[in-house]
Amino acid sequence: FLDRWLLQNFGGSEEQAFYMIGYRFATIGLVATASMLNIFWKEIAEAQENQNSERLQTLYLRVSRFLYTMSAIFCGFLVPWSETIATLVLGPSYTAAAPVMAIMFIFSAHASLGQVNGTFLLSSGKTTAHMIQGSIFALISIPISYLVQAPHSALIPGFNLGSLGMAWKTMILNIALVNCIAWWIAKKNGWKFDWAYQVVGLAGTLALGWISYELVMMINASLPLKIFTQGFICLIIYLIMVGFFIWFFPWLTGFSRADIKTMIYQALKYLR
Repeated sequence: FLDRWLLQNFGGSEEQAFYMIGYRFATIGLVATASMLNIFWKEIAEAQENQNSERLQTLYLRVSRFLYTMSAIFCGFLVPWSETIATLVLGPSYTAAAPVMAIMFIFSAHASLGQVNGTFLLSSGKTTAHMIQGSIFALISIPISYLVQAPHSALIPGFNLGSLGMAWKTMILNIALVNCIAWWIAKKNGWKFDWAYQVVGLAGTLALGWISYELVMMINASLPLKIFTQGFICLIIYLIMVGFFIWFFPWLTGFSRADIKTMIYQALKYLR
């Protein structure tokens, strides 16, 4: 509430609109996460009740890696197209919302991880820890929100960054929050803190997204294409490259290469 109020008070309706547009589009990347959380909750609660620590660890690592990577794949494709999406869906007057939208797409990857962490804590009975950690970061968020929003002329000067500053704050603070909670979960259960998949997964998908986008722009320069045709070709190129990326780094999804082979075989068998 305070984030929205500060943004409205210091930035006005336009900055509020830019931020909310980015936030709403980012939630699209959480569809896969939301659809799996109920199953994840049930499995974690059952493993906790049976005191099966090995299954608890396997479930948490696989689900957190898989859903994070799926969200990263989503944002990796859409980030380069942020300006186009804003213009097509909302009109030319909202083109300025593109940088905010791009940052919020990246935010969605760690937001999915945050939902997994929250579900794990609640389903394993760690409700107090969930409340305390969330409350601490909420309190930290308030002064940071003020600093990024307040104008230079305010009693306590700020950076006057508007919706862009709020987007950066939301993304960075969320990355810090989910990793602090993930570290606490690992420490509490005697696991090794798992973080490398976040860096490799996000950096890799963003790089592939930009490569596929630039390739399509090169094609479009010599052979003009309609915007939807550009997007379709870009998606095909991107998915092919992501397929190779996952094949060479299967651990990003929480599965082994043998597991992925089995899933592909089962999918092809089902289609036949």
